[in-house]
Amino acid sequence: YHLRGTPRHGFEVWPMKNETRKCNDEVHGEVTIPPAVQIVLDSPAVQRLANLKQLGCAFNTYPSCSHTRKEHSLGVMETASNIIATSNIGKQQLNITEMDILCLRIAGLTHDLGHGPFSHVYESFLKASYKQEKEHPELYSERNAKFKEQFGMDLPDLPPSYEHEKTSLMMVDDLLATNGLEIDWGALDEPLKQVGNGVDSETFGVIRKNKNEPGETTVDHFTSRDWIFIKECIYGKPLVYPDAPETQKAFVGRGKSKEFLYDIISNRHSGLDVDRYDYYARDGLSAMGKKDAYNVLLRTAVVAKGLCPNRDTCFDCKDKPHSEEARHLMICYPVKHISEAMSFFETRINNHDKIYTHKKTKAAELLMVDLMLESDLHFSTLLSTQHNDPDALPTHSRFADFE
Repeated sequence: YHLRGTPRHGFEVWPMKNETRKCNDEVHGEVTIPPAVQIVLDSPAVQRLANLKQLGCAFNTYPSCSHTRKEHSLGVMETASNIIATSNIGKQQLNITEMDILCLRIAGLTHDLGHGPFSHVYESFLKASYKQEKEHPELYSERNAKFKEQFGMDLPDLPPSYEHEKTSLMMVDDLLATNGLEIDWGALDEPLKQVGNGVDSETFGVIRKNKNEPGETTVDHFTSRDWIFIKECIYGKPLVYPDAPETQKAFVGRGKSKEFLYDIISNRHSGLDVDRYDYYARDGLSAMGKKDAYNVLLRTAVVAKGLCPNRDTCFDCKDKPHSEEARHLMICYPVKHISEAMSFFETRINNHDKIYTHKKTKAAELLMVDLMLESDLHFSTLLSTQHNDPDALPTHSRFADFE
């Protein structure tokens, strides 16, 4: 450890280790974990995914469906880089940098941070809890009184709707905070803002070998713009307040020449993205014992300019009067692979029918929501340990001091 001087406000910081690790995965084989990814992976926000079941209560129907959000997120991370390395995209002169790929890997790893216990079951619980609290507030009077007595404040109201993607964005800020870092919208192309003890913002990023001095390495550090790009990949569209000082009308992380990169994690044009690539294959393997492979689509993907299929709702095209103007650089596939693309979406239908909405799975989910509703009458979701130790769950500034 070494103390950063006045320029870093005296925070205790340490350099990122130059150590690449690997782990095995039942779907993708070997998964590579670069040093910067290891720092993100070690954060509490990501480690909690190891305790969240990917398919909620489906293990009651298929006992082998016990894989976790962490396994899925690692798979998405690996596939995000593979689609560039193994497809025609990597052969095109698109100026894709190592930093672009690292950002995509981290976006894949963190895209599901906002999921709660039993994944989508938790969203059903929040919806039911919101309705019950509004209709029968008297049921929660004793719990709310205990909360105020313990924490000295009223229990915050539940939001009328819940999107795990938005919560993921908040938790990305929290994992940066646990490492003493913060996005600075006032200095987008500078290193991340050092706001506490943790990894040195100037050594956090892509490690590359020094060509002039064998054995020596240099670091291309993350900028605030890079982490905005990561959050935009997760959200699938420009950030809105409070994840930006004001609602953005266009992507900030990367420009129009690289807009196709946003299709990799969450494809707003076709739905053929690496998130779905992974969970279709992983869920099918766990439930049915067979892995639907879409390697041919991954290998033959190309970047081309195409007409926007969602012109009426697209943030970039809805104000363009002529359809010919509504074009994007997007990830495309050869016409000869239409049958493989159709098979991709047929898998989604089959998985919904046989796994996600199986009658036993849904029955178990309804029982779990009932159990959560009953427990919610007596316990708050905040723990006293977090009240006594504010650093146990760091929160980002949300632009409190933004000028």
